[in-house]
Amino acid sequence: MRLIVTSLLFGLSGALTPALAADALELQPLTIDYQVSRGGKVLGSARRHLEPADGDTWRLTMSSELEAFLVRDKRDESSLFRWRNQAPQPLEYRYLTESSFKGERLIEQHFDWQRKMETGKRTDKDRTWELPLPDNAVDRLSASLAIRQALTAGRESGTLQVSYRGRVREFHFQKLGQETLTTPAGSFETDKVSFRESGDEDITYYWFARGARNLLLQISDSDEGDGFLISAARVDPAL
Repeated sequence: MRLIVTSLLFGLSGALTPALAADALELQPLTIDYQVSRGGKVLGSARRHLEPADGDTWRLTMSSELEAFLVRDKRDESSLFRWRNQAPQPLEYRYLTESSFKGERLIEQHFDWQRKMETGKRTDKDRTWELPLPDNAVDRLSASLAIRQALTAGRESGTLQVSYRGRVREFHFQKLGQETLTTPAGSFETDKVSFRESGDEDITYYWFARGARNLLLQISDSDEGDGFLISAARVDPAL
């Protein structure tokens, strides 16, 4: 069973020119609850939460729990980052999955910006790594904040760098247009964005609320509405 919740809010950052202050995204604490479905059948739920942490850092978390047929899938992600030059600078990333047939898997990444090196491990593969970091690299969870900033600054496309599983991957995003979106949380005016890894034909579609906050309200792996759909069910504070 393909679960696109594994890439929910997957990296959207990278070579983005810092915006002027008037076009800057202001981080605020928030919670978004999502409904996850496929073909109209609800499979479970997900929650995204952003809050300030110690000093000048922020913590972003994402959790989900899905069930289909005999498969139960639970995932928890967290990213500790600084907000520098209108982009997230990751410090720690953690991704824990528990599945009915695959057991438990843990991925951890630590970012040392003085050395410009990342160290990480993946428990199910008994694998560790160390790799050099590009100046604009982000982890896959905090990265969505960068595309929110890009939209705030009027950017419609960009090339992105996302560090995950011991490799820095290049992605491209493109604003496709504006769309009135109806979700369980209500109807919103949104910017629709496509997202694709270099060399990969698979495309993920994102809908961001238009306006100062540019919150991510919906994700799908299909433009026809027949794939997995992750839609906002509650936004706090409300739009």
